Amino acid sequence: MKKLLCFCGGLLVATVGVRAATVFSDSFGSYTPGNLVGQGTWAQTGTSVVNPIQVASGRAVLTTTGQDAYSPLPGGPITLADGQNFYIGLTLNVSSAQTGDYFLHWTPTVGDISIFMDRVFVQATPGGFLLGWAETSGGATAAYGSTVLSFG
Repeated sequence: MKKLLCFCGGLLVATVGVRAATVFSDSFGSYTPGNLVGQGTWAQTGTSVVNPIQVASGRAVLTTTGQDAYSPLPGGPITLADGQNFYIGLTLNVSSAQTGDYFLHWTPTVGDISIFMDRVFVQATPGGFLLGWAETSGGATAAYGSTVLSFG
C-alpha cells in the first residue's frame, strides 16, 4: 500500500485566490516521538500497518511502502468554483529513494482508499532522485521531472 499525506518537515494546505487562507497546517512539532497515527487528527487509511509512519524531531518520517494515513480538513471538504485553486506545500528532505512510490496525495472524501488525486512521487536516479506527479490513481502513470535533485 502506498503512503499518503506524509511529509518530512511541515505541511500547508490552503486555497489560493485573491485572499489565500490556510485550511490545514501541521508542523508535527508537538507530537510524541513514535507512530503518527493517533496523534493530532491523523488516522489510519486502509488496513496496512506495515512500516508505520513515525514522528521524530518534529518531522513525519517515512520508510518504504507501507502504512497510509490521512488528516481530515477542519470544517470538512472544500468546494472549489471554476477558477479557484487548491495549494499543497511541504518541506521535503529525501535521504534515499527506490523505483518510484508516491508519498503525498489528496482525496475528495475523508479516509477514501480508492480516489487519490495529484499524487507526488519520488524515484531514485543516478546522482540523486526525481520528483514525479500523476493526476489520479485510476491507472495514471507518474510523469517525472528531468532535474536530478540531491539527497539530503
